[in-house]
Amino acid sequence: MKLPSKLLIVGALTGLVFWGVTVLFESDSVPFKKVRVDGLFEHVSQEHLQNIITNNISGGFFNVDVAKIESTVKEMPWIQSASVRRVWPDTLRITVKEQEAVAIWNNNGLLNAQGAIFYPELKSMPGDLPHLRGPEDSHSVMLSQYKEMTRKLSNIDQKISVLEMDDRQAWRIVLNNDVELVVGRINVYQALDRFVDVVSGVFSKNMKDIAQVDLRYTNGFAVKWKSTHLSMMESSTLQNPLLQNVMLQNGDSLRRNN
Repeated sequence: MKLPSKLLIVGALTGLVFWGVTVLFESDSVPFKKVRVDGLFEHVSQEHLQNIITNNISGGFFNVDVAKIESTVKEMPWIQSASVRRVWPDTLRITVKEQEAVAIWNNNGLLNAQGAIFYPELKSMPGDLPHLRGPEDSHSVMLSQYKEMTRKLSNIDQKISVLEMDDRQAWRIVLNNDVELVVGRINVYQALDRFVDVVSGVFSKNMKDIAQVDLRYTNGFAVKWKSTHLSMMESSTLQNPLLQNVMLQNGDSLRRNN
């Protein structure tokens, strides 16, 4: 049976439409020609990241596995977040955010500003970060304590170089001038406040001579000097009420907290 000419035309057009849709969604027909990586890069090589993404692209514009590429990028230790999107007609755009390290955790990891641990290569770890050391899973608590202790010590222009907490939750601090503070686990903030009050006044010129300060006392603290002899103090200094209970060597006249 011979079909009317109008039907033949419609059929031909319909065939063209379906053929066009098929070609449009064929992965090989719309390949990616560009991979664009955006972000601020300090610890990650933009070129290296771009090569990793390129090697993990399978498919074309319409059927590329965006979630897989995001997951691959996020597996890199220095990457905190990544988003991948397609930009018509031939570009894959990846926006990444690097981790912001604020402390070294137990010598082999890093803490970011949110308190999460990540483990980059040791050679890529910054050398000027404070060291936080403590029991497993205590990193969030330690970071919070570090921030509060740092705030208190900023009143005497001191920073924390090392902060340690042992299994008994006793604290030890090494300042950036190498002075060691044995803080203990009881009345920690009060002990630091007492230390700051004295250092900001009487000891402001003697900090360089101090090796260790034991703050585990109820009303004072013990000072161990770097040299074998005590730094000379004016007699008026010893009359300062803040120093009446400060021991200058190894006396045990005050009750010490464990």
